[in-house]
Parts: sequence; structure tokens; C-alpha cells
Amino acid sequence: SFDYWGYHYATDGTGGRAYQVRPDGKGGFKMQSLLKKTVRPVPSCGVLSSAHFPAKNNGNFLICNSIGFLGIKQYTLADDGNGNRQGTAVDDLMVSPKDRNFRPTDIEIGGDGALYVSDWQNVIVGHMQHNIRDPNRNKTHGRVYRITAKGRPLMKPVKIDGEPIPALLDHLKNPTYVVRHRARIELSERNTDDVIRETEKWLKQFDAKNKAHAHHFLEALWIHQQHNVVNGELLGKVLASPENHAKIAAKTVEQFWAKKL
Repeated sequence: SFDYWGYHYATDGTGGRAYQVRPDGKGGFKMQSLLKKTVRPVPSCGVLSSAHFPAKNNGNFLICNSIGFLGIKQYTLADDGNGNRQGTAVDDLMVSPKDRNFRPTDIEIGGDGALYVSDWQNVIVGHMQHNIRDPNRNKTHGRVYRITAKGRPLMKPVKIDGEPIPALLDHLKNPTYVVRHRARIELSERNTDDVIRETEKWLKQFDAKNKAHAHHFLEALWIHQQHNVVNGELLGKVLASPENHAKIAAKTVEQFWAKKL
């Protein structure tokens, strides 16, 4: 999973450990511990980003646990100034004290800003303790839960499919990750020459030396990377950004482009 500035997080499904994934400066990546492990296994993780949820939840790292705890744990993420993140446990986002077959396996923010949770919902787990043909294995049913923040308005879904390139680029200014992510997916389907040309036009309204515009330049850099178009000038601007998070993200792109610059 990724957060607003492109910091990368991963979990070990079986062991349950969580990591921050960072470039090692040698063309590869290193994994450093993100938080103190308390549950296992962890089928999925994510960073909560939604205008529907209150500020105390936004930016928090979430992990799903399907055995034992049976719920979604939540961690705030602190930064040391050099891009190293550390998670601290806060109140659990969701737990099922009664249904012992609740098996949360994935989480996703919907277009309405609500958090959707897939529930495997199975009596039997594991591949050693029970016969693979045990009739108690449920192979056809599951559940999807929709979690909302009480008393807060839902987000208005943003139209993305089929929208013109300039409109999709403007969606990259949206603070909600899923809107930007889906806009990038849509842009990945468009003609590369058209996307890059419109991206260069879009950037003209921003100032690379303005800290408030740093994320827009970073999004443009990611669009170039997605379309496999090396732009050394744009990379240089983001590497010189007044926003430290943008500079750190640009160094990851620089590592990927190192042999092409």
C-alpha cells in the first residue's frame, strides 16, 4: 500500500510483520520494521484516505487480521524527517467479539468515501488441520461490510471513466488517494503522447518552488514514470522541491531511471 507522498508499506501475510519498503540506493529495495507485531496472519493492509472519515483516521495504517483478533487494527504513522516511518497503535478500527468466523481479508475505500471490508467468513481456516474436502469449508459465500463515520457526510463519487485527459489530471489534485489512484489507472489506458503533452500543459499553472504545489509536480512525475517517459528536467525540479517528502519520493523515481538519465 502507498500513502499521500508515495511511501510504500507491505505486510507478511503469514507472519504478520509490517514493513516500510525503501530504495536501497543500489537499484533494489530494503524492508525496515514499521510497527510492533501483535497479530497474525495479515491478509492485507492499507492507508486510510477519505474525506468522509475524520482527520484522526486519515493517513492511518490499517491491517486486517483473520485469526485470533479478527478485526482491523489501526496505527498512526510518524516520520523522522528522513522518510523513515514508525507506526503506533491506536484504537482498533473494527473488531468482531461475537462472530468468531469473521475473517477480514481486504479493505478498499469506495467512491462514496466509505471503507469496504471483504469478509472471507469461514468456519475452517488453514490447510493442515482439516481435510481439503471438509464439507464445512464454505467455498461460495462471503460478506462485504461497509463502514461509515457516524454523523459525517459521504463523499460525492467522482466521474473518472471516459473523462478527458485534462479533467483526469485535475483529479490528481484530489486529497483522497483512491480518486487519484483511479485517475492514474484511467490515464494509463490513454495514448502516451497525448497524456504527456497534456501533463506538461497542466503543470504550467504551478510553481515548482512553491511548497503547496509540490505534490502536483510529484503526481506529474509519477505519470511520466507510469508511461515510461523519462523526463530529467521534471525529475530535477522535484528533487529540488521545498517539500522534503516530494524530494524523497523523487529519489525512488531516480533509482528506476538511473540507467536512462
